Amino acid sequence: MAPGGKDAPPPGIGRDDGRGPVDDERRRRRQRRNSLLSSVFFLACAAVLVTIAYLYVQEQRQPDIPERPPRPTAQAGDNELIDVIEALRAEGLTVDIARQNGKSPDLSPPGQALTVGDARGYVFVFPSIAAREDEVGALDQDAFSLLTTRGTPVVADPTKAHFAAGSNVLLVLDGATADAIAKADAAVAALS
Repeated sequence: MAPGGKDAPPPGIGRDDGRGPVDDERRRRRQRRNSLLSSVFFLACAAVLVTIAYLYVQEQRQPDIPERPPRPTAQAGDNELIDVIEALRAEGLTVDIARQNGKSPDLSPPGQALTVGDARGYVFVFPSIAAREDEVGALDQDAFSLLTTRGTPVVADPTKAHFAAGSNVLLVLDGATADAIAKADAAVAALS
């Protein structure tokens, strides 16, 4: 019969193609090994995907964790702008940092601008309580002048401006309502 016909022997048996039973066994082992490696790789990929999905779901279930720890409380006489902002917000006022800072020839520190509700506010942070007491004590509030960095007056009528002093801070409010003034006074008084 012709090679490859119906009566052809199975591969590797009784044929003279240079492959014997040993070659067939090697081929089967190689196929099993490749099959096993493919299965292991598939299972490893599946395990990684399941782990990623689990971690994602767990992260979505957890409440938001603050990205940074809370700020330490300021020491007496060591308040900064952020302490004033937090104190004003604690009193229920809407506070944002404004772009235009101010400088007063009557005070040594620069005024850091805020919007407090609909009013403009300027925070002067002194190096100590004593420094604030000395400068604010000598300040004539009716003649107070506050200028932008370009020299333009910021407070149009100093007699209508409100001054709140506490700790090492002076807050000057221009155009604030009576309610905002009362809350700002309480906030500045609460500073350590």
